[in-house]
Amino acid sequence: MLTSIRTKMRIRTKLLILTVCTCTGLVLLGGLLWNASSVMGNHLEELSMQNFPAVRAAQDLQTSKARQRANLAYFVASRDERYLREYEKSKEQFNTLLAELGAYEQTDEGKALLKEISSQNEDYIHKADDVISLSRGRYGEDAFKTLEEALGALDDKILGLSTKIADKNIVRLKSRGADASNTGKLHKSIALAVPIILTVTLLGASLLLVRSISSALAGAVSMARDMQSGDLTVRAAVINRDEVGEMLSVMNSMAEHLGTVTGRITYNSASITSAAERLHVIAVETAQAAGQVSCQAGTIAAAGEEMAATSFEIARNCEDAAERSRQVGISAHDGANIVHSSIASLERIAQLVRQTSVSIDGLGRQSERIGTIVLTIGDIADQTNLLALNAAIEAARAGDQGRGFAVVADEVRALAERTTKATREIEQMILAIQGETRNAVNSMEKGVREVESGVGEAARSKDALQQILTQISALTGQVNQISCAAEEQTTTTAEINSNIQAITEAVAGTAQRADESVAVIGQLVGMATDLREQVRYFRTVPEAASFSVAVDHKAAKQVEQTGYMMKIPESEAACFANA
Repeated sequence: MLTSIRTKMRIRTKLLILTVCTCTGLVLLGGLLWNASSVMGNHLEELSMQNFPAVRAAQDLQTSKARQRANLAYFVASRDERYLREYEKSKEQFNTLLAELGAYEQTDEGKALLKEISSQNEDYIHKADDVISLSRGRYGEDAFKTLEEALGALDDKILGLSTKIADKNIVRLKSRGADASNTGKLHKSIALAVPIILTVTLLGASLLLVRSISSALAGAVSMARDMQSGDLTVRAAVINRDEVGEMLSVMNSMAEHLGTVTGRITYNSASITSAAERLHVIAVETAQAAGQVSCQAGTIAAAGEEMAATSFEIARNCEDAAERSRQVGISAHDGANIVHSSIASLERIAQLVRQTSVSIDGLGRQSERIGTIVLTIGDIADQTNLLALNAAIEAARAGDQGRGFAVVADEVRALAERTTKATREIEQMILAIQGETRNAVNSMEKGVREVESGVGEAARSKDALQQILTQISALTGQVNQISCAAEEQTTTTAEINSNIQAITEAVAGTAQRADESVAVIGQLVGMATDLREQVRYFRTVPEAASFSVAVDHKAAKQVEQTGYMMKIPESEAACFANA
């Protein structure tokens, strides 16, 4: 039970109890010394205030009585009044000493002796008065006889009684001295034994306290050394519930928490590695997609150049057709031969218009393909933006380790937004081109119908030359419109080629950023691996260690599975080179 109480007791309480015990021992020792000094004081006071004065008073009483008798004898012998006065003084001194001795004497026996001395003294005074009277009446012999017989006997009794009182006080004086000596020795022994017992008790309690604290601190130091060496599985035994026990409990909790944190760091580093590998795959796919977009953009650029050449050819043909129409108008008055020539020219014009219509129709289909490709580019840009956002989120989870990758993700997202914007502009331009192309096709089809009508009219009647001239004039206007439309189409095609070139450059920049992202992700993987190696310095619980190894194995397997995707196909590399 005492051990249980001692282990539950706090150090502050132990020190307080030790201090209280020390103070109690000191107070006890002080009380004993005070008691000893009080007893010794009482004995000394009794000796100095009663026994010694009583002995001295008894001796002075004897001396006074002897002086009183001597003065009385001198008066009887010489009848000198001076001796009688001395006798009276001695008598008063005797009475004073007798009263003083009565004040010192406290025992019944002593008081009885003093009472008898007082009675004998009264008889002595009466006898002395008789002696004085006889001496004054010239009865010297009777006076001497009375002085020798009566007063001598009384004087001897008084001296005997005073001697008895003095002897009793001397005996009491010796007894009090012996009691004071014995009391002093007893208190001296107690005063010597109590400090020894108190010192031994306090030393034992101090040693127990120091031993309990030092053993607990030794366990704390051993645990701290093990933790310093990387062992987070060590735990200190908590025996006491004092401050040191609380410190050991806190250290155990700290070791457990550090083990948990270390396991989480291992898991997070493995998760970062896995996420970095996934980002690496995404970056490679982005580079591949950028290569495909670049190739498609090159194809679109070639188609645009062909469309521009076709538009230029259409414009030149339209100019030729206009020139021939003017010649037909001038030659219409020459006769049927010229009409036949006009019919032949109209047939050629119809053929050219049909070819132009077919070319413009092919241009419309190419524009639709360009629109489809632009939509694909927009989807790729949106996907790139989403991937960049996911990469930024993963980088934010990684903390300071993913700060560099967060910057790259922001740049990729900004580039994707610019690509989306450019794609929308291209889409609007392509929609405009498609509208113009549909208008040109409609115009070409209308021209074909008019030319066929003119050929029929010329074949049916040569007399309708005026109508033919009118139709040729209308045809000339339409051809001029077609020429203007072709010129506008050539300008629009040039703008499309310029925009496609810009798209190609942007896609090349995206591919370059993707390559940079691959490099940054490689650095991130290296840092995550280094973090895992540093965390492996600490030994944690077996479950956390096995979990860390499993995650590391999973990450390594992912790296092995995705490693072949680091290479870009040669066709896409050629597209990048051409871009």
